[in-house]
Amino acid sequence: MKNENILNIDQHTFIKEIEIYKVDDELNILLYKNTSFEVSQVLYQIIKFLKEGMSIKSIYEKFSFKDVNLDSFKTLIVNKIEELIQEVSGTVDRVQVDSIHKLFNILNDKTTDILSGKLSFLFRKGVLISLCVIFLSSLIFILSGRLAIHKPSIGINHIWILYLCFFIIGIFHELGHSSASKYYGAKPSEISLGIFLIFPVFYTDVTKTWGLNRMKRIVTSLGGIYFQMIIHLVLFGMLFFKIDISLKGYIYYIILQNIGLMIFNLNPFFKTDGYWVVSDIFGIRNLNTKSKELIKFFLKSKYHPDYPFKENKALYIYTYLYSIIGTALLFFITYKVFDTLHMYYSIIIEGVRMEFLTVFKRSLILFFLVVFHFIPFLKKKIKKQTI
Repeated sequence: MKNENILNIDQHTFIKEIEIYKVDDELNILLYKNTSFEVSQVLYQIIKFLKEGMSIKSIYEKFSFKDVNLDSFKTLIVNKIEELIQEVSGTVDRVQVDSIHKLFNILNDKTTDILSGKLSFLFRKGVLISLCVIFLSSLIFILSGRLAIHKPSIGINHIWILYLCFFIIGIFHELGHSSASKYYGAKPSEISLGIFLIFPVFYTDVTKTWGLNRMKRIVTSLGGIYFQMIIHLVLFGMLFFKIDISLKGYIYYIILQNIGLMIFNLNPFFKTDGYWVVSDIFGIRNLNTKSKELIKFFLKSKYHPDYPFKENKALYIYTYLYSIIGTALLFFITYKVFDTLHMYYSIIIEGVRMEFLTVFKRSLILFFLVVFHFIPFLKKKIKKQTI
């Protein structure tokens, strides 16, 4: 009996669209709509054979199951594929709501692919090591205090220029990820602007790097910071040219801000570069999800039955730190919301005058919370009630 007579159209489409990667002997990844899932070795093989066009009867004979007859196996496969479709669809919707809210593309697939191909030579071992050594040397020079440059006073007329610089740095950072992906043979995706929690972020999808080994994935995750290092070296070199002292001050200010962004991107508690690096170093997928599960058990003074402490020490340490950082962020957001509401009260009721730029900057957090969290939450609730 052919698969066409067993699987429905949606199931056939699902099998056709998913991508599968065998990362190592223990890790098999299913990729669907840029969302990855870990699957068992048996399920990986079955999906692989289905994608190759094998009939379910041939797959059954290949595995030589003793405790399951052919009819039961067919039913089991159909049910499992349907379960996967439901799980994957639900997770894709949840990821779109809970992680990054896409605003618009900055560079499309084709442009990103071309630029990444041009820049991928920077990941050649000799080039990469040389630039890293020069970068560390420049940091030592800065920390030594030999640069007698003072931070300039940033006026309203200059702040838009600085924003433009950080915009360029953000795009170049993402090109670092896509260029590393291209260098190792994984097709890069578009570069977009979105909102993560309450923060504007640039991002590019590199989930296809699951087909790479662990070290190559780590290099890809650090590719953005590596490209920020290159920007740092260009700016650092400009300080030694004979240019206006005030311009040097602005360049030095951008250098310091760029270093700050690099440090922030190394933090493993948001889904920045450091998160994926830590995930790969310790071989723990879905760090945030697993940490949230552990926290629920912590609140009940219990250990999670699926994650014994002795075998998951790194996960438990991460979870403790994650809960502290998460609590601090919650207090920070709460404070900012009340601070913004108090500002509106002062302006509307008390008649206090403030500069537009000040009001705009202090209103952003509340705006992002309402537009990208509160409104989607209401829509989801309304949708559930109408079903």
